[in-house]
Parts: sequence; C-alpha cells; structure tokens
Amino acid sequence: MYRGNFSGWGYSPHDQVTPANVKKLVPVWTFSTGSPRDISLRRSSNNGVMFRHHAPQQVFAINAKTAT
Repeated sequence: MYRGNFSGWGYSPHDQVTPANVKKLVPVWTFSTGSPRDISLRRSSNNGVMFRHHAPQQVFAINAKTAT
C-alpha cells in the first residue's frame, strides 16, 4: 500500500525508532543512479528488495540490506 495506508499518510506503526534513539541512526549504504538529475519518483519494497522508479524510464531493483 503506497505510503502505509489508503489515505497516503506515510505514517509507520513501527516502534524501533523513537525520539530517544533517532539521533543514533546512520546511513549504511547509498545509491546513485549516475544521473546529475537524481529525481526519484515513487519507491516501494517487497521481500527485502527496494524498487526505485527514476525519471524518465528507469526502474532499479536494489537489495535493501546490501545495496546490490
């Protein structure tokens, strides 16, 4: 479901990230499309694979744990 619910709120009910520990988060990998205009449209994930649609006509499937 896009953005977590039918209303598109973007709210996540997960409780592992809290106001008390959010400052400890650090990026573990980054991904670049190689384009100077890195405009990503919608992102979604399924079974640990993140799908990233990039304008104009590219789709990337990325392993969310390893970035491969």
